Amino acid sequence: MQLYELLDLAASGYDRIDVLWNFFVWIHLAVIGAMIIVTRYVNLVERSIAITTYLVFLYMNYVGLADAYAYQTALLDEIATFKLEAGAAGGIVIDHMRQADLEGRLAYFDYIHLAAAVLVTLALGMINWVGDLKEE
Repeated sequence: MQLYELLDLAASGYDRIDVLWNFFVWIHLAVIGAMIIVTRYVNLVERSIAITTYLVFLYMNYVGLADAYAYQTALLDEIATFKLEAGAAGGIVIDHMRQADLEGRLAYFDYIHLAAAVLVTLALGMINWVGDLKEE
């Protein structure tokens, strides 16, 4: 592959990672908003469905992000192997790619998903204990 093709793939890879993180944030905002808006008693079946659906989403998001990061790491490793002459166009970009510590940025990746799973599951499980909800 040519260098420009690898750089294009790397840019689209960062877009994929950005979309997955945005989806993660928006789902959590929606769940928090739904918990604030609900004014009626939520029975056990409804809570179980909400928790199961959320955990399936979280697992799929985690797997998607892990795969996207692995793909991006492989691309950055491949880009780092290109040798350009001193002063050649693209040299600064390649030097920047060599210095990108994507592995270091992933240090808290597992913990973020685990913490979100615990907090949201507990919140959804105890949703009826908050506020003045009346059992129907």
